[in-house]
Amino acid sequence: MKLLEVLKNTLPEYILLLDISCYVSCKPMEKTNHINSCDSRVHAYKNGKTMEQCKEEARENTRALSKELLEYGEVSWTRVLDTAGHDELVYKLTLKYLRQQGYDIGNSKIPRVKLNRGP
Repeated sequence: MKLLEVLKNTLPEYILLLDISCYVSCKPMEKTNHINSCDSRVHAYKNGKTMEQCKEEARENTRALSKELLEYGEVSWTRVLDTAGHDELVYKLTLKYLRQQGYDIGNSKIPRVKLNRGP
């Protein structure tokens, strides 16, 4: 006990933590299936949509934009963003799907999507 008194005088902040930690108990966390848990299959994105709903919306946007690309030859990133309803995840997925279909999605210096003419 004498040592504790000496430490209290020299290091009061640490002793306070030591005193508090003696009274705090830790319980192991239990597994729960709450909606608030980090599960990518049920996580709500913008407007409460799930990842699967965002992917489906992006696929629909890709089909619509493909028709425009065939008709006009190119569309701007702004048009893609408008089609995605200014939803960043749907916008990025739409660009991803357009690239997978072989379209040239441009870059930060050339922000447009166009038919890939190839080499």
